[in-house]
Amino acid sequence: MNNYSLFTNASLNPELKVGVGDYLIVPESFIKTPSNLITISELDEMLVLRRFENTSSVKLELQTVLWALEEYCIGSTSSGSGKHHIDYGF
Repeated sequence: MNNYSLFTNASLNPELKVGVGDYLIVPESFIKTPSNLITISELDEMLVLRRFENTSSVKLELQTVLWALEEYCIGSTSSGSGKHHIDYGF
C-alpha cells in the first residue's frame, strides 16, 4: 500500500464570494525527506491551484478537499497503481 499525505489551503474574498483553493499530495517518502533537501521548485511542481466562485469559507474548504481527492483518484485510477492510503486532518 502506498501512503500519501494531503495538504490543502483555501483563501476567500467574502465580498466577491470568490476564493482560491490549493492542494499538495505527497508520498510518505517526501514527508521523511529532510527539509533542507527539498527545493522550492519541487514543491512548485506539486502544488495545484483552482479558483472557485459563488462560495463561502466553509464551502470553499470542502470544495478544495473534494476536488483534491477527485483529482487524486482520477490520477490513481489511470496509473493503475493499486491501493493507497491518504492522511488528512481537519
